[in-house]
Amino acid sequence: MWERRLRLLAAPLRAVPVTVHSTVLAAVLNDALRSLRAGGALDFLEGRVVALMVEDAGLSCRLVYRRGRFAAAPAAASPAVTVCAGTATFIGLAARRLDYDSAFFARRLRIFGDTALGMRLRNVLDGVGELPPPWRGVQGLLQRLAEHLAPGRAGA
Repeated sequence: MWERRLRLLAAPLRAVPVTVHSTVLAAVLNDALRSLRAGGALDFLEGRVVALMVEDAGLSCRLVYRRGRFAAAPAAASPAVTVCAGTATFIGLAARRLDYDSAFFARRLRIFGDTALGMRLRNVLDGVGELPPPWRGVQGLLQRLAEHLAPGRAGA
């Protein structure tokens, strides 16, 4: 039920250019991860393009990290690493209801390209502590949604 609703919500988003999705995600990450950025924990991404593909929704984002900030990557830029998963998996990861290793070994999360870069990014993100407001509230909403999308849950 929830997955069907998410697919319906994704339909109009597919008409929006990738650059718009990427710009919005970059702004969210720049704010939500500001302590990591300020501490230089993401500097290893400098100039690297990271692509995210939400396969079941048909959505993607392409980000580049430059001068301590995420931005939408140019369309012609090749991603150093591409992370692919379904909507429920990305929500579960963002909500911290699903860990990266479990998702990876269950083949719900796939990494292409520079897998070492992808694993280093995963390690940094896995160590994120409490998010700053208002992202704590958003994470709480994602946690509730992740509970409804959990595999094997009736009505999912």
